[in-house]
Amino acid sequence: MDIKDCRDAMAAATPAGSSSLQARQAHRRGRCQHARDLLLGVSGLHLGDNAGTVVQTLHTMRIALLLLLLIALLPATALALDVHEGDLLFVTAARTGLSGAIDDATATQGEPSFDHVALVAHAGDTEVVLHADEQGSREQALATFIAEASAKQRQIVVYRLTPAYRPAIPHAIAQARRMLGKPYNDTYVQDDNSYYCSDFIERAFRAHQVFALQPMNFKNPQTGNVSPYWTEFYRSKGMAVPQGLPGTNPNDMAKAAALRMVGRLN
Repeated sequence: MDIKDCRDAMAAATPAGSSSLQARQAHRRGRCQHARDLLLGVSGLHLGDNAGTVVQTLHTMRIALLLLLLIALLPATALALDVHEGDLLFVTAARTGLSGAIDDATATQGEPSFDHVALVAHAGDTEVVLHADEQGSREQALATFIAEASAKQRQIVVYRLTPAYRPAIPHAIAQARRMLGKPYNDTYVQDDNSYYCSDFIERAFRAHQVFALQPMNFKNPQTGNVSPYWTEFYRSKGMAVPQGLPGTNPNDMAKAAALRMVGRLN
């Protein structure tokens, strides 16, 4: 077994969906003890006749086992991040198409760039997200949400409300559930009967004034001009570009004072 094989085996053995932080910590403590026992056992082996080969093999095994020991001692968040009800999951933006156009108009250089956001909730014992995407305002299993983002090579970054705003979470989740089933708002102009992603989240928390509407921007900050993508996008809908009208976007939402970044989920 070489170091890569050992790393692959360790990755396969890592629990992907433990029910709690305590369970993962207990699992890591067990791996740590197992690695220590293996190290002690390796140290006490007799070499026999093939001393050179055995020494090389033992050296490789000791390095691999030390890596296992180090991984076992990592903090819980380094291997698996727990999400809480009320957390917001921001999905990183692509560089082309609609996602790229949103990014060009709203991203800040040097900061994470997002084009989608969802709200974590529970449905019985199952973790779900409540969000608005091209399929409308809907509830989706968290595991499926993560898998879809990962398949598109998108990262999910977890943001959590600061303590002062957490009392808003139960009402926000209840309000979000009342908005499920509405169609997607693909014009991004405020409409009480259809929602887009950050609009859905802002409305869920609106009663507690967690997020503020901002003048919408469709201009490329480097050129100061409306992107040709947006010009054609709204021309095809028979609309003028709604530059300056009130709205929201994931990049501005992630900068809200009510949120703090927790870490990456995938």
